Amino acid sequence: MTTRSRFRRRLVAGGLAGLAIAAAAVYFRLALAPRERAGIASPELAALLAADAPFERSLWLASPHQNLGELDERVGDLDLYLSELSRLGGVAMPRLPGFGPFKLPPAREIALAWNTTGGGFLGAARIESGIGWAARVAGRLAGNTWLAGGRVDSGGRTYEIRWQGPLWIVASGVAPE
Repeated sequence: MTTRSRFRRRLVAGGLAGLAIAAAAVYFRLALAPRERAGIASPELAALLAADAPFERSLWLASPHQNLGELDERVGDLDLYLSELSRLGGVAMPRLPGFGPFKLPPAREIALAWNTTGGGFLGAARIESGIGWAARVAGRLAGNTWLAGGRVDSGGRTYEIRWQGPLWIVASGVAPE
């Protein structure tokens, strides 16, 4: 093999590595970085928001990790802001764990529904496809039931976590249907 052909191979390999890094950066910016995004609730998650749903309160957010990340950048301290909104609204602020390295699930949409009197809670997030698969595998390998699925006792409550395709479902006090 000549010096010239080795140089070409290295040049092509370097170019491909640079292209892969650029593609990953673009993916991160478009799919994961904080920014304002609009959306429409999918039929599965819209059922949690329906008037005949067995919950007193419900909330739906498009791209929560992006929209709330953008809100965090604008208000300064999102946790303080949300706790004040909870206090003003007379609703206890839920304490859910992070989703692996993310503060909120990297989802296309999330729906939360709860009862203030009975304590029932149901949350469902449509996780970004590649991240959902990686989260399940990492959860199984690390024994992290929040990511892998199963039963978790936390803060005096029992949660049932399961995956239904790209939906990550967390339920407490209600059947995770």
